[in-house]
Parts: sequence; structure tokens; C-alpha cells
Amino acid sequence: MHHTSELALSRELPRSHPYPSTPLLLMSEPLTAAICQRICDHMNADHSEDLVLYVKAFGGPQNLTTAKLVALDPEGMDLVAQVPAGTVSLRIQFDHVLQDAADAHYTLVTLSKEARKFPA
Repeated sequence: MHHTSELALSRELPRSHPYPSTPLLLMSEPLTAAICQRICDHMNADHSEDLVLYVKAFGGPQNLTTAKLVALDPEGMDLVAQVPAGTVSLRIQFDHVLQDAADAHYTLVTLSKEARKFPA
């Protein structure tokens, strides 16, 4: 079973970002395809629990066992969630167009914080 849905974030994310730097990316790097892939690889390797939270908090299936970030672009991110009946693909639309790698980092951190506010 494979379903696709598109989700939009319904809450306004804070536009001020509390984190001054990140070791993963240089702040001024443009959001190229290579940078987007590096972000996906990093999130899948080091933040898989956040990916599950994104899916659950922002309208995806609640019975997922794992989630993988398969693509990221300035307007949103595509995830694949593993559920008992198969996989579900979904897109989470950002509330703004990402400007650069730093904006991507701050936005994903903010999404993680927002997702943690929802009951598990």
C-alpha cells in the first residue's frame, strides 16, 4: 500500500532563530541540490526520531514505525513513512521559502520543537 498526501503547516513558525551557528553547514551556503541531499542524509542518520515526530505532528499516519526524509527543497520536504500495511509518502510544506542552508537548519530545528509539543 502506498499513499501520497500533501500537508501544509498550519502554524506560523517563529521567524527569529535562536541558534547562531551550526557545524553541519556554513550559514551563507545557498540551498543547492547537494546541500539538500546532505541535509537529508544527516537527518536520516542522526535525527530519525525527529522525522517520526514530523510525520505524526503534521498530519501523517500515527501508526508509523519509521520515517525517512527523501527530499528537501526551499518550499518543503518529502518523507516516506513505514506503516504496518506498507509505506506512505507525504510532503510537508514549509510556511516560507527557505533562503539558504542556515534557514533550512533553523526551520528543521523549529519544526522539531513544534512537533514535540504534540502528544505521542
